[in-house]
Amino acid sequence: MEKMNNSDGVIFATPNYSFQVTALMKNFLDRIAFVLHRPQFFGKAFTAIVTQGIFGGASIEKYLETMGGNLGFQVAKGCCLTTLEPETELQKKKTTQKSKKPQRDFIRNLCVPRRQVLLFSG
Repeated sequence: MEKMNNSDGVIFATPNYSFQVTALMKNFLDRIAFVLHRPQFFGKAFTAIVTQGIFGGASIEKYLETMGGNLGFQVAKGCCLTTLEPETELQKKKTTQKSKKPQRDFIRNLCVPRRQVLLFSG
């Protein structure tokens, strides 16, 4: 939590394990779920990266983006990359091309000046 609080942006990255995030990522998300009740990462950039061998990662990407938004982050659309080994030069180019727009969007969110929010409740 401290590292996320001290950062300007956060990237959640996971391989596609049986059409879901890894157990380690799920455990992490479950442990920070209390923040969903009081989101605290407003003004911080966020994106998600999913790697996979075949298919199914788009729903994982959407899940991570939803979690990021619910935690208060400014979400940039992430990407789901299919990375079979050995990877041909053409496949490497496609992967690079597919990740360019998400990279630009995340960097753009990082460059937005932070706004402080003051909440009064009574």
